[in-house]
Amino acid sequence: MAASEASLSLPRLALTVGEPAGIGPDIVIGAAQCALEAQLVVIADPDLLESRARRLGVPLELTEYHPDGAGEPQRPGRLCCLP
Repeated sequence: MAASEASLSLPRLALTVGEPAGIGPDIVIGAAQCALEAQLVVIADPDLLESRARRLGVPLELTEYHPDGAGEPQRPGRLCCLP
């Protein structure tokens, strides 16, 4: 299977955080700490996610989502973000 075919078969899951003052950002950040055979894309304010991750004391590296880019499996501590 070619690399482009592999990236097309990778599931892509889009998540929203819901109410920024609620528990949604914490749940999304918790999900980002797991390895998955899918690409997680969160639709949220990157500053909110980084601030909340600091308060929770967990690592979080955000990358910007590009719809035409090749998706990568979810790696712990990383999250693809669509502002």
